[in-house]
Amino acid sequence: MAAPILLCIAICAASTEKVNGAGRISRPQLTVQSPITTIGRTETIHCLSRNASLPITYILFINKTMVAKEEVSQEGGADFSITIYNETRLGPYKCKAVNNGTNGTYSEERTFILREEKKQHGYLSWLIPILLLLSTLIIITVYIGYVRHKKDGGITDGDELYCAVVVAEGSGAIIRTEEAVEYMQVAIKRS
Repeated sequence: MAAPILLCIAICAASTEKVNGAGRISRPQLTVQSPITTIGRTETIHCLSRNASLPITYILFINKTMVAKEEVSQEGGADFSITIYNETRLGPYKCKAVNNGTNGTYSEERTFILREEKKQHGYLSWLIPILLLLSTLIIITVYIGYVRHKKDGGITDGDELYCAVVVAEGSGAIIRTEEAVEYMQVAIKRS
């Protein structure tokens, strides 16, 4: 029974040497400050592979398409700045860490959540309907006045209307005519 135990110790020691040797890399961690974002906002995505030999190349993917690449020669990982232009930029994001002698390893996926912002129009939210109502009333008033003017026959070319006066009997009005114009002089007594 001593032979299988020795064999296990030898295999475990060999795998420890390989893990602690050059070229090893751990699965990277992909972190964001907040998973909730808005359109137009720039987000920072941090990718870090712990216990890895340097230098490490970090590659950022969105929907399996590479969007950024950074080689790091110090501990601390890589930061990627991503601007969320539209909903396709929400993710999923994945980070790959590669160093000498490895094919690399991928992080778990992260996807941003879009927060809907209330559109604040302030005074415009109530001013626009009021302006539309007022302009509609003005248009209707002008149209009614135009229709009434046409209905009454209106003023034809060459005629001028200065004043429309109703004269009661016994008011002492004097009417005179010069050529095509009628003039009226009205005297009103107040009692």
